[in-house]
Amino acid sequence: MKALCDHLNIALKVGQTMEKEALGLITETMAKAIVLIATHQTQDPIYKLLITDHGLSFNGKIDAVCLSGGVADVCIKTQRKISLMETLGSS
Repeated sequence: MKALCDHLNIALKVGQTMEKEALGLITETMAKAIVLIATHQTQDPIYKLLITDHGLSFNGKIDAVCLSGGVADVCIKTQRKISLMETLGSS
């Protein structure tokens, strides 16, 4: 968050109350980052600032993937919806 705020010229201090405009700029920028990732726009400075896999290289077998928070919730709800549709479709 500190790197993002520095990039956006927003002063950030622990315990500080964020102004509505600054918080809006942060959330807009983070939303833009999601679009950049989804559309593979890897040369954008925001992408490069926020991506966390710098130098990550792995060619082995992946046994498990962990998702947390809202991403995990969406995946679980989507899987439940698919299972329900499959069950109803086979009736």
